Amino acid sequence: MVDLPGFYGKSGEDVRRLIERMKEDGVDGIVLDLRRNGGGLLDQAVELAGLFIEKGPVVQIKNYAGRVQALHDRDPEIAYDGPLVILVSKHSASASEIVAGALQDYGRAIIVGDIHTHGKGTVQTLYPLSQMIPTNAVADPGKLKFTIQKFYRIAGNSTQKDGVTPDIILPNVLNHMETGEAFLPNVMESDSIKPENFDHQHRISPYLNRLRMQTEERRNADTDFTYIAEDIEQVKAQQADKTVSLDEAARRAVNKERRGKIDIRIAERRQRGPMAERVTLLKWKKQNGTEKIEAITKQAPDPYLKLAAEEAEKKEVGEDPEPKDDKPKGEAKPEATKSDTKKTEPKKADAKATKAEPEADTDDAEIELEVPPIMRDIHLREALAILGDYVVLSGGTALVSDGDRPEENKAK
Repeated sequence: MVDLPGFYGKSGEDVRRLIERMKEDGVDGIVLDLRRNGGGLLDQAVELAGLFIEKGPVVQIKNYAGRVQALHDRDPEIAYDGPLVILVSKHSASASEIVAGALQDYGRAIIVGDIHTHGKGTVQTLYPLSQMIPTNAVADPGKLKFTIQKFYRIAGNSTQKDGVTPDIILPNVLNHMETGEAFLPNVMESDSIKPENFDHQHRISPYLNRLRMQTEERRNADTDFTYIAEDIEQVKAQQADKTVSLDEAARRAVNKERRGKIDIRIAERRQRGPMAERVTLLKWKKQNGTEKIEAITKQAPDPYLKLAAEEAEKKEVGEDPEPKDDKPKGEAKPEATKSDTKKTEPKKADAKATKAEPEADTDDAEIELEVPPIMRDIHLREALAILGDYVVLSGGTALVSDGDRPEENKAK
């Protein structure tokens, strides 16, 4: 799994190098996690999409005068041609939506996640009023923000307001909350233009119905998704109730009930026993002017047993243990400046985490690995399971449409 937090100056090249390292280990499939990616540099989005296609258009841009320009990947080299899943959320915005939309249009990747992405499909610029108002009259007259461009997918529809709708939608509380571009004031509407010419790869559609059935069966039997369903019902009830109690005792009772529910869930998860995954951290190191990727593998700690130890320690020093929220949190940032990439590879009992740190020092001290996301991240775990299903159904090879494949090889 490659976790890309933003499209910074060399993100495309960093992801390419990580893919090459993963291929050395015989990777069967890749999940590209863009859930917390709020965007960044447009050229890096085009470069990243180009890692998975031979060449062709990636996004269309229309300016305020109505002129349309298509940005192409012109590099025929493909960094990775195997099974690919892109994980998105309502926090995936701008450049993230360009990548997800393009690879969905090509039929190159399965898009998995929230009901839709953020819906940020426009470009703004600031115009300083000091060019029109003398500074001796007003010291700082401020600036005006103008929308000057709009993004369109190669299929012709815009990512503005509507975002990208995943091929497989996972239950999430965010799906039932008013978040995203569509709920902002004075939002620009979505529209469409003429589609670009591109070669559809038909690598997803032959298997999509089967993948949807398998993920639904798995979620119905997953206790963690039952917890999510309970949270969704609670949010719906809160949205329907337009009143707020002023009774302090009643409010405290509600809060106590919620905290108790969290404690029950954590206790249930601890009963599942320690997890067998090992974590491999692929860390960039720079030594004597040469960059290399170093692999460090160790047994991963069990997250819930770790929580129990932390709470016991707090009790020893007289602190009240705070119940831990069981949902992963992420914040979308409009412009990401951190140049790091994390990865957890779905290899059965092993998980791999990658972190790109070209400027890291050369200290060889033992690295304390974080708890791998797959152990706590319910949606990532399901995305990896979907990827596993896809690898099995497709045989891990380049796919063609049902009409082009022999009858005995078609997905049942």
